[in-house]
Amino acid sequence: MKKLKNILAIGCLSVLFGFFLGVSSVSAAEISVNEISGNAGESAVASIAVTPDSGFGAGQFVASFDPTKLEYNGYSIGNALADHEKSSGGLLDVNSNNAGEGKIVFVYISTEDVQEGGALLNLNFKVKEAGATQVNVEVPEFVNNLGSPIGVTVAQVAAITGENGISQQGEDTGSASTDNSESNNMTGTPASEIKKGETVALLHYDEFKVLDATQPITWITSDSKIAEVDATGTIKATGNGKVTVTATQGDKTISYEMDIVGESEKSAAENTNTIITAILIIIIFLVIIGLGVLAFLKIRKNKKSISN
Repeated sequence: MKKLKNILAIGCLSVLFGFFLGVSSVSAAEISVNEISGNAGESAVASIAVTPDSGFGAGQFVASFDPTKLEYNGYSIGNALADHEKSSGGLLDVNSNNAGEGKIVFVYISTEDVQEGGALLNLNFKVKEAGATQVNVEVPEFVNNLGSPIGVTVAQVAAITGENGISQQGEDTGSASTDNSESNNMTGTPASEIKKGETVALLHYDEFKVLDATQPITWITSDSKIAEVDATGTIKATGNGKVTVTATQGDKTISYEMDIVGESEKSAAENTNTIITAILIIIIFLVIIGLGVLAFLKIRKNKKSISN
């Protein structure tokens, strides 16, 4: 009977720990990037694409290329990432400090797994030397939103025209401008009232498409306690009240005023999950203490029996 109790206790602990740590099985995903081919002076795009249902919540992508053949001219968000951000949002960080040496690092983090397939990022280049050249991509980190690793392979795609921005090529316009209407395909004006916990990607909307997404934009929030804004112009509502977010690029200045009220269903669900997680931690802690106390009392009782 005592052995059965011990087995049941260990089984309960394993289930609780498994639930708490979010242990889950995930399938492999494939990342692809197309080859670039063109004449000197032309512009071309290398798209980093992902297969559908990859289920990743965070990833790091290191793109490397031959700087003698290509000149990096910025990036735009691909259709898969744009579709995901409409409903879930996320944070994208780009480090192009070493672009002159042929290396760019992208890091994306979201609270929900990306299920859409297609282009994640479109890398814009100016061809410096005629011919074909490959943009190589490494994926040092690829996990779901619980932190569980996802197997990933990287495939190289030949420079043929395809969907989702892959292998786009065109005449050089003499600037690094990107048509935001292609990569950020939402229209209209963002709602002036949103709920706490929601995110809004401003570059997706008409009034902000006059800004060049490939060039530096300064984003400022009037109150970071009410709303935070990142380098991509994505706002996250963190409190309640009125706030103004301003985007400045050269002589262009655009301000967006919004009123944050209540709490989104997603945020409320996250709070509920936090409470449940806290309760589970407490239960696990109490169970461990209880088993420790029982073990201590048993050892003490055995010692007294031996001494008697």
